[in-house]
Amino acid sequence: MSDKILKPTIQVTIFSFIGIGLGFANQIILAYYFGSGAERDAYFAASTIPLYISSVFLGSIGAVFLSSYINVKTQQSEIDAKIFLNSVINSTAVILGVITVLGIIFSKQILRLSVPGFNEAELNIASENLRILFPTIIFIVLLSVLGSVYQSVHHFLIPAIEGVITPILSLIVVVVANKWMGIRSLSWATLWGNLLSFLFLLGFLIRRKQLIFKWSLNNKHLKVMLISALPLLFAGFIYRFSSVWERVVASKLPQGSISYLGYGNQLLAAMAVVTTGGISTIFFPLLSKAWSEGNMIALKNYFSQGIRILLCITIPVTLLFLVVRMPVIALFFERGKFDHTSTIGVSNTLAFMMGAFIFQSLGGIIVRAFYFMNMTVKLSIISAIEVFLYVVFSFIFCKYYSYAGLAIALSLSAMCNVLMSSYFINKKIKFLNKKLAGDFFRVLFASFVPYLAIVCIQRFTGLENIFAIGLLYLLFYAIMILFILPLEETVIIRKKFLK
Repeated sequence: MSDKILKPTIQVTIFSFIGIGLGFANQIILAYYFGSGAERDAYFAASTIPLYISSVFLGSIGAVFLSSYINVKTQQSEIDAKIFLNSVINSTAVILGVITVLGIIFSKQILRLSVPGFNEAELNIASENLRILFPTIIFIVLLSVLGSVYQSVHHFLIPAIEGVITPILSLIVVVVANKWMGIRSLSWATLWGNLLSFLFLLGFLIRRKQLIFKWSLNNKHLKVMLISALPLLFAGFIYRFSSVWERVVASKLPQGSISYLGYGNQLLAAMAVVTTGGISTIFFPLLSKAWSEGNMIALKNYFSQGIRILLCITIPVTLLFLVVRMPVIALFFERGKFDHTSTIGVSNTLAFMMGAFIFQSLGGIIVRAFYFMNMTVKLSIISAIEVFLYVVFSFIFCKYYSYAGLAIALSLSAMCNVLMSSYFINKKIKFLNKKLAGDFFRVLFASFVPYLAIVCIQRFTGLENIFAIGLLYLLFYAIMILFILPLEETVIIRKKFLK
């Protein structure tokens, strides 16, 4: 792994750890004050709608913007890139502003559709929070656009710093204001945090003279980007519908089901950011640039390297979590209104979500390749199939496993997405080969041997200390992957470490 990749990866990962640490502290505090009761269910129900809309735009405009911006900057001029950037920012802000106004006006009607199992009191709480949260869609999407500008020139530190603003503000506001504002304190903190993060990145770009405040709806590069983004935008409303469908189904299940799934999704996202978020962030602009320059050798090398690194991280993390999930959740969350029943619900839900953790992490490279290859129509079809499978799986498994059935459905549908995506991407760059397959089994074996060792140690010694278990597992895994079954990347890491 070259210093060009290693240094920014370390920087992004460090700040990701800080952001996730703060976010984790928020979750502990929220669990203490609100547990998994009706108020927490109402908040998760409300936050789903803005997150759904944001993810649709992030998966379309946010996804194709970086590769489009790099193309304009590489093939045209600096001034063309600036005009294109400003046109994207202004157009996106106007569209999302209209959606926000409509969402605030019709908040209660929207919730009647998304959580049909809620009673009137729960609907009122959820509606209040939804009206506060709706403007966040503007700032979340624009933050992605502004962050992509930094990524395009391999400046990853400032966007990484921005990621800690919202968790800090949430931590302060919730502790101070929860007594008289209740769960609304979290909604206000989320809104203010996203606004400050947006102003932070915007200020740096203005100082660097990247923004010239020139808006051209006739900008040809904007039109080309929108043509690429539109199929993803329409498909996104279907593909991202899984989160809304989860709330629809869970609202009819026993109280606490929405909270179990909500905590599980948030912890899964936190785990992904800490372990693999930096990898995907660093590799995507490198892949996009290699494709833009027609350098297929570099593209294939980066692609295979990214997949190997993700496998080296996600598989052992999954197996380790399966061993320690219950005591970990109990240690950090089981206090206040978060009782042992909540611990069981969240830990079991997250265990079934770990398949999604592996495949969604791989999708950070595999699926996103569709964007810079302009294969958005195929990706839209695959995404629609994934949602269809999620709905089918949820019907099947919820019948037998209640809320855990939704977690199982999430993992299975994510696996199907990655398998289908790999098939089409492989036609372009031929990354699926015997070497990559061999590396996959090396990582799997190197991860499974420590897992069996820890299980045996627990059985014969009664070891329950999660920190000791974690250290032993990581030690065994490091020995396996660095010395016994090394990959290209781990050989380089071993040499750097020994030096």
